[in-house]
Amino acid sequence: MKRKNNLEGSGVIFLTLGLYIFSVLPQTKAYSFHLLLIAFVVLISLMLFKKRQQPLFIYTLMMVLLLSVGVTGWFFSPLFYWLYLAAIALSFLFTPLISSLFVATLVVVFIPNVGSIDATWDVLTLISLLLVIPLTYFLREEYLHLKENEKKILILEREKARYGSRADEVLANKVTAIAAELREKINDVKQMAFVAEKKAEMAGKVNFVKMAAVSQEALETLKKFEEKTTGKKLVK
Repeated sequence: MKRKNNLEGSGVIFLTLGLYIFSVLPQTKAYSFHLLLIAFVVLISLMLFKKRQQPLFIYTLMMVLLLSVGVTGWFFSPLFYWLYLAAIALSFLFTPLISSLFVATLVVVFIPNVGSIDATWDVLTLISLLLVIPLTYFLREEYLHLKENEKKILILEREKARYGSRADEVLANKVTAIAAELREKINDVKQMAFVAEKKAEMAGKVNFVKMAAVSQEALETLKKFEEKTTGKKLVK
């Protein structure tokens, strides 16, 4: 899933470079506004047909945003702050890596403009743009933690965590951990049932008691997991 997001997000980086080149080249610069109008019409159409979850909608929205900044002067545009908002949005729509690459791309294409008017102001602007990178990581993490605390989402595993072994890393995933715990208890029940079938009646009764106990443990494990992830206590 993460790899797919990165692949789709990489399209935004190429789109940014392509639109920048298109809007600054003398041969194509005059058509930038026309392209903006076309992108805007497509964006409205996608909104009317409720296609907001598709990558095409995101790419079209980015086209409108980038061309709006480009038509009004890119580095000197009064809409320049839209790029900050775009960088933050990309960290939620894709991954923080895509957001970081987007900011890095903007810095690279804007560096030649440093000193055109006020070198100090231009440098401070680029620094502020770079500071968006740690900000996107922070906002994304805080948002996810907030939603997890509200039981709106379940974070399966923590990013950047360090594990002592491969087994610890695998079991850090909450679904994998609960599945392993339940699988162990269910296998115990299976073995007890097999033994109960082979042994005498009295021994079988003892095994049935053990089976009931292990089954209850499995149910309690499942109940705790469900309550922890949903935030709702189930009626017994």
